[in-house]
Amino acid sequence: MPRVEVKLYTILREAAGFKETVVEGRTVGEILNRLADRVGGKFRSMLFEDDGRLNKFYIVLLNGRNIVLSKGLDTPVSNGDVIAIFPPVGGG
Repeated sequence: MPRVEVKLYTILREAAGFKETVVEGRTVGEILNRLADRVGGKFRSMLFEDDGRLNKFYIVLLNGRNIVLSKGLDTPVSNGDVIAIFPPVGGG
């Protein structure tokens, strides 16, 4: 099963208690769900909607490319890929 590096930023990093980790899975969705299971607490509710969809305010990049431009959470991953998750950014 592919091993993927996952990098977390700002509030997700604070909620998880680490900035990066390695997770095994076949798709981006599987990786993120396994990460949420591992971290527990409010992390899952921050990342996912109640129906299992990714929170629309988060940007998830697979090797620097937004997963929205591919198959979303169904995007397949390969060994050594990097997923970066960016939470909403405030400003005005």
